[in-house]
Amino acid sequence: MKIIEIPGFDIPPIQIFENIFEDKPYPFLLESSMALPDYGRYSIMGSDPFLRFKSKGRSIQLFENGKVKSFNDNPFNALKDLFDSYRRLSTVDCGLPFTGGAVGYFGYDLGKQIEKLPDTAKDDLKLPDCYLCFYKNTIVIDHLRCKTYISGPKSKEFANSLLSLKNNLKSGDLSHFENKKSQKNTEQTLKDNIINIAKIKQLLRKLNFGGNRETEIHILDIETSLARLQLILLDKNREGK
Repeated sequence: MKIIEIPGFDIPPIQIFENIFEDKPYPFLLESSMALPDYGRYSIMGSDPFLRFKSKGRSIQLFENGKVKSFNDNPFNALKDLFDSYRRLSTVDCGLPFTGGAVGYFGYDLGKQIEKLPDTAKDDLKLPDCYLCFYKNTIVIDHLRCKTYISGPKSKEFANSLLSLKNNLKSGDLSHFENKKSQKNTEQTLKDNIINIAKIKQLLRKLNFGGNRETEIHILDIETSLARLQLILLDKNREGK
C-alpha cells in the first residue's frame, strides 16, 4: 500500500474533513483528547468504504461492489472471517495507528449473541446491532510531528485536494468552499420550509374539528396559498440541483 507523506501541514482536522470528505460516501472522522497530547496525537479520517457489514440478530448483510449478500450467522463468526481475510491484505507496518480497516459500532443488543438477556425494551429505532465500514482510503494527521499521511487507492486524489485546500487557505480564496456550504444551507432551508408547510396544513385540519362551514372555506383558501408556495419552493429546490 502506497503512503504519501506531507510535512508541515497545520490545517485543523475538522476543516479538512468538511472540505474534502463531507460529500463523499460514508465519511468518518476519529478525534481524541486535544488537551492530553499522549491521547490526542492523531486525527484519522476517510471515506469510500469498499465493504459494509450490517447485522440485526443473526441476520447479516454485506454490501460490496454494488451488490448485497444476505445470510444468517452469528455476527461475531462472520466478522472474524472478514477480519482474517482483510488482515491478509493489510500487511503495511509503517508505525501509524490506522491505514485502513473497519470503523463503526457494536450495539448493546449484540450481547444477545453471547449470552441470554431479557428482551424487554421496545425496538423503536430499528437500528442495526452492528454496523461496520471497511476502508482503504484514509488520512492520518500526526499532531506531534506536524505531518500528514495519506494511504489507499485514492491517495493521489486526497493529496491533491489537501494541497489545493492549503493553497486556497494561504491565498485567502475560500469561494469554492463557501459557495458549496451556501448551496447546502439553501437546500436545507427549502426542505425545512416544505416540511413546515405540510405541518401547518395538518394543523389547520385539526383546528376545524367542529366542521364549521365558514371556517372550512377559510382553511381551503389558506391551504390553496400554501400549496402554491410549496410548489414554488419545490421548483427552487430543483433549480438549485
